[in-house]
Amino acid sequence: MGVDKKGNDMTTSSARLMLFSRAQEVLGIQEAEVLMDMLTPGEMFDAWRSDTQAGFSLVRSQLEISEAAVKKEIVGVHQRIDSLELSVSSLELKFAHLEKKFEHVEEKFELLRQEVRQEIRHESQESEARLMKQIDKRITRMAFGFGIPFILTNITLVASVFYR
Repeated sequence: MGVDKKGNDMTTSSARLMLFSRAQEVLGIQEAEVLMDMLTPGEMFDAWRSDTQAGFSLVRSQLEISEAAVKKEIVGVHQRIDSLELSVSSLELKFAHLEKKFEHVEEKFELLRQEVRQEIRHESQESEARLMKQIDKRITRMAFGFGIPFILTNITLVASVFYR
């Protein structure tokens, strides 16, 4: 009579049961019983086969619609990936630019640090020189302050010894 989905020969009774089941889903129980009483075994099988073919056509069209939707989604995903890649490239360029700026700032900082060190050394040397001058002046003052009376006292003593 025919072959079912599993490759088995379809008997009239199995075709009748399948058609009756499908008719109940579509028409309801009472209408399905009336339809089944009116159909001959050949008509039942043809009805079942056409219903099956219609079902396959419906499934095929649903699969095609699903496939088109999936393809559309894939295109959307690819567009988002392309957009993300552009964003990443843009961020990489910005990062490279910032990295160059940072390197420039580091170089500038190092130069300023060296200048400050030189200024500190120079100021330190000048301060040391001023301090040494002040110390020399104080020593000289002290030498004159203590030394002249000491020398005069010693000269007086020596002179008195010679004059006596």
